[in-house]
Order: sequence, then C-alpha cells, then structure tokens
Amino acid sequence: MKEFTGKQKARLSTLAAIVLYLLYGTLAYAWEIRMQTPQIDTVDSMQIDGAEFAGIANLFVAGTNGMVSFLTMILSVLAMLVIALILLVPWRCIALRKYSVIAPEECRISKYLLTGYSVCSLIGGLIILRFTNLLYLMVMTGILTFLIWIFSVWPMGRRVNEENN
Repeated sequence: MKEFTGKQKARLSTLAAIVLYLLYGTLAYAWEIRMQTPQIDTVDSMQIDGAEFAGIANLFVAGTNGMVSFLTMILSVLAMLVIALILLVPWRCIALRKYSVIAPEECRISKYLLTGYSVCSLIGGLIILRFTNLLYLMVMTGILTFLIWIFSVWPMGRRVNEENN
C-alpha cells in the first residue's frame, strides 16, 4: 500500500469500512432473528360454551408467530438493502469519478473485500443461526454481495481494463 496515492488509500479504506459495517449489520440481524422468541404464547385451555377451542386458538397463535417472524426477516433484508444503497451509491459517485486513477492492486483488494464479506457473512450467519433460516441468510448475503460488486468491484475492474487496453 506504500505505492498508493492518498486518494487511492482513502477509497480503499472507506470501502473497507462500508463492507465491515455491512458485515456487522448482516450478522446483527442474523443474531436478532435467532434470538426472536414467539411474540404470543399458546393457551392450555379455552372453553367457549362448554367446548374446547384451545387447538384452534393455538393454530392462530402459531400462524401469528410465523407471520411476525416472516415480516421481521423481510423487513431486515429491506433495511439492509436501504442501508447498503445509502452507503454505496454516494461512495460510488464520490470515490470513482470519471478521471480517477485505479491501480490494478486496488481492484484486487476490492475483490478480496467482496470475497471476504461473502465468506464471513455466510459462515458467521450459519454459526449464529445454527444452520436454520438458510434461505434468509442466502438472500441477505446475496443481495448485499451483489450491491457491493455492482457499485465498487465491477466499476473498478472495468476502469482498470480500459486503462490497460
């Protein structure tokens, strides 16, 4: 990194900070999904006009708890999507200007950051979620990996290829 200019060091350090924050957010939401307890408790006995309705009431309780968990997962993915867009779009507009000089090493480091995010979020999420909610974890990691790639790695690689040709 000694041969990098100040702008290149700033670009890489801010990208690393954004990727680390997105990794933290992914793992934090995975922890919250794991620690989420059912919001409504089941009933043992429910008598209505002498008939037992506990089974039907528990069916509605299970449906409500499932819907709350599903909405929590969907909203956490949407929240991370918005956070990633808020961080990556301005970074792309400010850090990768038209006349920015991108070094091949800088492009390689950004690829390592993307790979590190993908691997760490999947492995960490699997450990945190205890190998449950795999679809949630794959969607969350996949969306954020795609956003990091489309806003940072791909433009850098394209710019390096254009400069070499």
